[in-house]
Amino acid sequence: MLYKIGDFSKITNTPVRTLRFYGDIGLLVPERVDVFTGYRYYGDAQIKKLKLIQKLKDLGFSLDEIRDNMNNLGDSVLLRKRCEIMNEIDECKRKIKMIDEFRSQLKG
Repeated sequence: MLYKIGDFSKITNTPVRTLRFYGDIGLLVPERVDVFTGYRYYGDAQIKKLKLIQKLKDLGFSLDEIRDNMNNLGDSVLLRKRCEIMNEIDECKRKIKMIDEFRSQLKG
């Protein structure tokens, strides 16, 4: 079954503007675009793909990373993102330690 962009937006709870943007950047291409009206039609496969995109965004992937890795999404891509997040955590811990040290200096 094919859905017009407005219906697809309601089904997936995703703004039409976002769907158009995803289509424009090649992230979520409609199943069909009417050559006369320009209407975009989405199918069930795009629902699954959009859920994957949303999941990857929740995990901290940028839209460029998602687009670039969508067809070869595997353990190495996920491990690389995990490593990036672990590095961010280490950096946050370092900054927290610096803040605590600075607080101690201000009190002393």
